[in-house]
Amino acid sequence: NLIHFTEVYPLPTGLEKVFGKAGETVCVENNATGQFARLLRMETGFQVSHQILKYDGRPFTPEHIIRELKERGLV
Repeated sequence: NLIHFTEVYPLPTGLEKVFGKAGETVCVENNATGQFARLLRMETGFQVSHQILKYDGRPFTPEHIIRELKERGLV
């Protein structure tokens, strides 16, 4: 499953219910510090299981994400 946030704040209501059903979660972010994962934790109390961070100014490619997931044993 995938949740994509086009607007990061304010967060949509009802996220706690959605995240409560989640198993392993991965937050993919284009920054070095995991700002959005931290915002999710602060606003909802939900802690993501894994983070894939990229901060070289380039967009993620599907290959990059798949490689990172494989390295973490998630695929």
